[in-house]
Amino acid sequence: MKLSKEAIAQIKYVWEKFCIGFDSQEELKWDTAELGEMDAYYANEALCIAIRLIAADGQFTQEEADCLNEIFGYSYTVDTLKEVYVNLGDVIERVTDEDLDDGIRLMRRYNSDMASEYKIFLDTFCKAVLSSDSQVTEDEREAADQILKSIALE
Repeated sequence: MKLSKEAIAQIKYVWEKFCIGFDSQEELKWDTAELGEMDAYYANEALCIAIRLIAADGQFTQEEADCLNEIFGYSYTVDTLKEVYVNLGDVIERVTDEDLDDGIRLMRRYNSDMASEYKIFLDTFCKAVLSSDSQVTEDEREAADQILKSIALE
């Protein structure tokens, strides 16, 4: 089932709600020298997740690109998503296989409420990316299951 504009708007709202906490990164003593800006750190994780899910079936569609563009305000095309995956596939795999739980633990160290909101966003976001092109393949489902298992909501 293809995502409705309302569903995408809801996911965007959950992301923006999570992002409100970024304004307090100084108060949270987030180490920008080591980790970069908090919003960029977590947007990068979400983008890696999305690209991994999109690439899982070997097909990149405009609907998938549009989903990312709507939620994050990007301007990806199918070709740019493919290019990012080809150039950064190893990084994307590492983030989604090894670093994702570290990002959640890191956020929990700074703010447990934000960590919970991020996990809720990722759960909703993964499901949205899967649904964005109306076709959910077994490979996509397996990739999403692996990601969702690593961020299992408590």
